[in-house]
Order: sequence, then structure tokens, then C-alpha cells
Amino acid sequence: MTRFSGWTPRLFLMLTLALAQNALAQDKPDRPAPPRAERDDPPPRPAADDAERRRPPRREVDPTYDPPLKFEAITYQIEIAADKVAAIDTQALASQGGSLVEFDKAIRALGAARVLYRADQTITIQGRNEIEIGGDVPIIIGTSVTPAGQPQNQLSRQRIGAKIDIGGRWMFADGAHRAQAGVVVELSDTTPGNVDVGGVKAPVFRSVRQNYGGELELGHPIVLLSVDGAGSLEAGKSVAYITRLMFRPVAGNSK
Repeated sequence: MTRFSGWTPRLFLMLTLALAQNALAQDKPDRPAPPRAERDDPPPRPAADDAERRRPPRREVDPTYDPPLKFEAITYQIEIAADKVAAIDTQALASQGGSLVEFDKAIRALGAARVLYRADQTITIQGRNEIEIGGDVPIIIGTSVTPAGQPQNQLSRQRIGAKIDIGGRWMFADGAHRAQAGVVVELSDTTPGNVDVGGVKAPVFRSVRQNYGGELELGHPIVLLSVDGAGSLEAGKSVAYITRLMFRPVAGNSK
């Protein structure tokens, strides 16, 4: 009779269990592998030529290009009802300003108007251009009494007029030249006042400064507006100053 040691049944049991697990594993169908997570691929980088097309055109100052331009300026003083000031549309006026005759009609439709200053000159914008119009006006600054008891007015002189400063540059981009300019219009004007000085109605002096800066569209008008209601001629009235600027190519210019 053969005898088995104590560890032999245990080893036999472990071997039996291992064989059974192996048989079960072979009977199970193969499970499909879990789907692979898809990655969002980054968008393709634009080609060099696409990036170049998206880039804004490079502009360079061209100091050698400075053809003469025709410069026109006209300033109106308009008496307008205070409740109509907000309705003044400078863009609409500019759209009617291709012809100076049509612009004049549009201005006079706003109220009693008169031309204060007008300039029509040839300039080069890369140089400094100063246009001055005006003169000295006598004004009464006070009244005194002579030893004989007679009133005597004291006079002074006030500079009245307009000064226009123009400067700019020509930019080159995409095979073409475009002008950029800055314009400063300084005006001084008088209107009848209501203050009595020695039996004389003292006038109201006004100073106006108007500015434009940006790219020019040659042949298209620029309209500037300033309104003063503080020293009006009468109650409910305001004084408006409207300036029309225009830059045009000089006819026959070969540059």
C-alpha cells in the first residue's frame, strides 16, 4: 500500500483548480478591445502665402512723392434755432458738397447764413502750409469823461480772421500712394451783442478751432461743425460755424 505525504493532496488540489480556470478561459469568446480614444488633430497651419495674404498691407512713407494738390476751404456762419442744432448732419452735408453751389444751397436751408472766409490754393501736403485771412477791427473797450464833461470812448483793435494749418504725408502700399493729412482751422468772429457800453452795443467775440486728421479721399469734401449758443444774437438762437474742406488733384499733373 502506497502512502502519500501531507502536502501531496494540497498540491494536487491547486493543480486541478488551475486546469479548470484555464479551460473556462478558453471557452469564453474574445472581447473586442475598447475603442481607442480619438484625438482632435490640430488644424493645419496656414501656408506662408495664406499668412501673407491675411497680413494688412504694409505702408511706408514716401518722402520723394509730393505732387501738388488743389486745396479749397470755405467757412459759413449760420444763425440757427437752438432746437435744430442736434439735427445738423455733417455726413449729409458732405454728400451734397461735391459741388460748391449745391453745398451753399444746403447750408442756406439751415438758417440765415453768410460766408466768413474762403481759400482756394495749391499746396504740397508734405510741406508746411499756412493760410491766413483777416484784419484788425476797432472796438470800444471803455468810456471816460473829459475835463470838459464830455464822454470819450476808449478804442482798441481786435484781430479778426482765419488761420489754416495743413500738413501731412504720402503713404505707399499695394502699389499706390495715399495721402494722410492734418488740418487745423482757427477762426475769430464778431456778432452784435446786447451789452451797452457808453451807448454802444458791444459785439460778441468768438474763437473757434476745428480739426481734421486722417486719410484723404481726393475729390471728396470734409465738413467740420462747431456751434456756440452761449452768446447768441437773440433768445433761442445759436451760432454755427461750418467749414468745408476739399483736396483735389491738380489738373495736368504728371506725377
